[in-house]
Amino acid sequence: MLKCHDVVDQSSDYIDGELGFWRKWQIRLHIFMCVNCRRMIQQLTLTKKVAAIIGKDILRKEDKSDSCKHE
Repeated sequence: MLKCHDVVDQSSDYIDGELGFWRKWQIRLHIFMCVNCRRMIQQLTLTKKVAAIIGKDILRKEDKSDSCKHE
């Protein structure tokens, strides 16, 4: 059984889907039983989603500002 520090160490790889089948299931079992790790994974997942949205928004703004400079 994994310990909390194992889940923390591999949390980014877990969220990014970069773990093998067995390790992924070990983490899923752990977060099923551990509310603190479950919350941490939820927070990291939300942070990743928000960062992706902000990054896309920034790129759109940069594209708009670049097109205005050429006119």
